[in-house]
Amino acid sequence: MTAPRPVTGTQSENGPRLDGRVLVLGYGNPARLDDGLGPAFCEALVADGWDAPEYRTVQTAMQLHIEHAAEVAGYDLVVFVDAMLPGPESFVFEVVQPGARHAEFTTHSASPAGILGLARGLFGSEVRGYTLGIRGLEFGEFGEYLGGEARRNLDDALQFFHGLPARAEAPVRRAAAAEMIHG
Repeated sequence: MTAPRPVTGTQSENGPRLDGRVLVLGYGNPARLDDGLGPAFCEALVADGWDAPEYRTVQTAMQLHIEHAAEVAGYDLVVFVDAMLPGPESFVFEVVQPGARHAEFTTHSASPAGILGLARGLFGSEVRGYTLGIRGLEFGEFGEYLGGEARRNLDDALQFFHGLPARAEAPVRRAAAAEMIHG
């Protein structure tokens, strides 16, 4: 079976469904300008009322760590949101294929594929995953704001995400150490 093609820009035809217990995990450093696009996406979801305690959860992190595998394992679907380097589209939404070969066993960070691989291998989870990369332009300086083009790209990604069909199912099984965003 081949993986679905990436969805880019504002296209949403034949997109995935946000079914079941969904975790949106935005990561990046808000003090490094456009690197904060992942957390900014999550803050906007909470402000829009998208999170629902029983089946939709929104979290932020500075970076991914292997410990996230325990949290991710309690969900049916996870969307990893991060800034991406400049490209032709304002965002890219694509399937994450889990695998141990992508796990980076360092004290610094881990990849979405590695997190899913660990969730499956260590916890027997069948969690599905997507990445949502939002194009940023300004990464080299310090500052807690997004550039104008990054903000427009964030708006495009939010419009796309809110257009995805969603259906709630079973309540979320959360890890005790989960840090939640409260609006």
